[in-house]
Amino acid sequence: MAMVEAKVNYGFHESEVDINQVLVTNNLGYAVSHLELVLLDKMFGQVVEFDGIADGASGMIDINPNRKISTTQIDVSDTFVVGNTIYFHVANKVLEDTSASGNVAVGTVTKVNNGTSVEFMPFVQRYGATGLVVT
Repeated sequence: MAMVEAKVNYGFHESEVDINQVLVTNNLGYAVSHLELVLLDKMFGQVVEFDGIADGASGMIDINPNRKISTTQIDVSDTFVVGNTIYFHVANKVLEDTSASGNVAVGTVTKVNNGTSVEFMPFVQRYGATGLVVT
């Protein structure tokens, strides 16, 4: 493999001003994996820590609403419909198509892949006095 030497960096520095990651504590009673969708500290997102987040430990999750997420972390018996709200069931650790008890609205379905995966755009989140508020 050929390597190219960069002789000048032009004083380059990048600083993100709109980081959409938050520090949360895993209080679920089990470790969560890298890229797993979770609801921790009343915030919904995917785990960005490469080693996951151990039970009782703190780590970062990505809550960026300006993206589409495609995942197989779904209830495969559900019938997702493009344009409908998608919900996260905390106890079952999956996305579902219904607002049943225990489910939290987390986004809008943008694509369905033969019942094996779903694509969605997450809702904007803000942390209010009562916890997660989707807007």
